[in-house]
Amino acid sequence: MLTIKQLREIARERIKDAEALFGAERFEGAMYICGYAVEIALKARICKTLRWPDFPQTDSEFGGQNRKYSPFKTHLLNLLLSYSGREDQIRNRFTQEWSLVGSWDPQSRYNPTIKMTRATGAMDKRALKAKARQDRFCYDASEEDMKEFIKKLIRVETAVALEKGPFDLFGLFSTDEEADDRWDLVISATWVGVEYLQALRYLIKHLRSYLTAAEFSMISKIPLLDVYDPRVIEMQKILTTEHKVKELSNYRFNGFRVEKMYIITCKPQIDERLMRLMWKIIPKMWRPGAKIESKAVLAELEKRGEVVRDYAMDRVFEYLLSAGCITGAQSVDWDAVRKHGGMVIGWVNDSRRTPEAIPMSA
Repeated sequence: MLTIKQLREIARERIKDAEALFGAERFEGAMYICGYAVEIALKARICKTLRWPDFPQTDSEFGGQNRKYSPFKTHLLNLLLSYSGREDQIRNRFTQEWSLVGSWDPQSRYNPTIKMTRATGAMDKRALKAKARQDRFCYDASEEDMKEFIKKLIRVETAVALEKGPFDLFGLFSTDEEADDRWDLVISATWVGVEYLQALRYLIKHLRSYLTAAEFSMISKIPLLDVYDPRVIEMQKILTTEHKVKELSNYRFNGFRVEKMYIITCKPQIDERLMRLMWKIIPKMWRPGAKIESKAVLAELEKRGEVVRDYAMDRVFEYLLSAGCITGAQSVDWDAVRKHGGMVIGWVNDSRRTPEAIPMSA
């Protein structure tokens, strides 16, 4: 029996063989070998769809008590595609390409060889590329491909965090409900704010600059979540990481079973530079018996030319409260919370009148 991983590796090797033959202008041979690559890839996909750990390799493994395998002892690509769980996706998305792929027949090895040049072999080249594309959509990325994909995403996350600000959550989520086994890239950051589409375009631009077309196609969608979204808060209670991947499997998240998660960053983020600036302003504004409104703190920051991102001040106030630096009450006006924290400060801890007295993260 061959495992899914072994089938995928064999399919990839046959694609490499086909490309080598094509490069040597052995077009019929390239088509012949590439057809087997698609056949093996489809059988790997069938195992994934039917939750089989492996696939028969010999006649004896197809027979005996394993009669369930009998319908799959075939070279017919159209039939295998119908068993794969990918038929609608492939036929709708690659109609023209599959018309070439589906016509493959192993009996073609007996066809007389026709002398062809690279120019007149254009149709074979197109079919070879079509088979390679079909092969990519019929099985998941290998373990090595996935590791490289994750490494690139870490580089994207780190670069964007340096340019725009840190992420509260940045991770890949795969669920059983995903029809095509691609990934949701779930993102949460204070800098996203209300400019949802602008942030999404920015992220897509950076992802495309780091990922190959095949890697980018592995991303199904990019949900942008509010930093106070219950799902983000729940994940931050589970683990903490930043710029370093942590993997979780078969986890019940937000009422759904998540088959696998690769979490690259997950932590409540505080703009430490903003915190230090605010801690210079707040003690100067405070007088015993007086109250300080957060919108006044924002006005002072803006006088200094600071651009404050959505929820950034709220995060700082949350930390100052928990660290015993201030006491106060927060408004229920969420627009005020978003802009400047919606806080009314009633007391400031005199023992922490310098920024150095506030414990910061490493």
